[in-house]
Amino acid sequence: MTTIIQTGTKYDLYDSSIQTHQSLPAGIYKVIFNPQSGHQLLYIADKNNIKEKIYGVHTKKVEKVLNTFRNFNRSEGVLLSGDKGIGKSLFTKLLTNAVIDMGLPVIYVNGPSPNLGDYIDSIPTECMVLFDEFDKTFSSPLEQNDLLSLFDGTSRNKKLFVITCNNLDRLSSFLVNRPGRFHYHICFKYPASEDIVKYLKDKLDEKYWGEIPKVVKRATAIKTNYDTLRAIAYELQQGWSFEEAIEDLNIDKGNKTIYFNIRYMQKNKEYHTFKVPFIPSKVEPEKIKLSLTDNLGYLIGEAIFSTDDFYFDINDNNFKVNVEKITYQFNTVRRGIVKPRDGEEIVTDKDKENAVITEITITNELKDFW
Repeated sequence: MTTIIQTGTKYDLYDSSIQTHQSLPAGIYKVIFNPQSGHQLLYIADKNNIKEKIYGVHTKKVEKVLNTFRNFNRSEGVLLSGDKGIGKSLFTKLLTNAVIDMGLPVIYVNGPSPNLGDYIDSIPTECMVLFDEFDKTFSSPLEQNDLLSLFDGTSRNKKLFVITCNNLDRLSSFLVNRPGRFHYHICFKYPASEDIVKYLKDKLDEKYWGEIPKVVKRATAIKTNYDTLRAIAYELQQGWSFEEAIEDLNIDKGNKTIYFNIRYMQKNKEYHTFKVPFIPSKVEPEKIKLSLTDNLGYLIGEAIFSTDDFYFDINDNNFKVNVEKITYQFNTVRRGIVKPRDGEEIVTDKDKENAVITEITITNELKDFW
């Protein structure tokens, strides 16, 4: 059977393979452009094939985005930012599949083309429109700003606009901090310690779990994404030690100085915070000296331990220092007293006993120091 399609005064003949739809069927499509024929949608797949296990809060965030989309009577925008390899692509795959499960299509846009905004606006159905690596594919401010009217939320048919970017500095100022256009800005962070432990336990035989604390310790000092974790896990599973695994991998070896916080408590309930420089790749351990005070704040000595004494407690999900490895050097007199009374400046055995450190916490959120 032949189908005849009229466009103005032009008539085209099509065979029986042609189909017509009132709305775009659920599935994944890509926008393509030809100067002669204009824009078209190319069908790619029914859904994404997701094989990897989901870590972190991806699933909760997907549901949050979709609940808002259901409740809005206008279009919704979602901005996804963060470095490569920390979960943006996986999130968009999960979101894509969830939208398709709602019976809606998902359209991928890979770059600018003439009148692109008008074409997307003309799609006569609710759908999700994904602009992946928007800061690269739409690299100029003009290309980005040409889409502002599309992102304003007043499309003819409600749409879920999603853009991903690696570098926020490359985005137009009209897109960031504009909840009217992009209601959500989800910032993807590097895997937390507990997620790293879960990931490695899933990837490694139990006999290799002893290497996990070393990986976690590295990850708190050096930005470590899932691509890097995947490579390290592979090497560990082959039987290499952590040190042997990272030696030949194409990853950051940790030669830069980073800083972390040590928060410690003395027996006298005095709390202190101390910032410590650390070079992760340095072989020789570094000594750390912490000031000890009495309950009036006068300096009475130092506590000394080594970076080798750091360890990650998988059960507590925190870095610790074995307090039994701490050595102490006490002053004979208190420092800081301006006009001491008789004997007041002397550091007593009771002072020393109360100054002993009972707890040390090492900050494993290092984003403030990078």
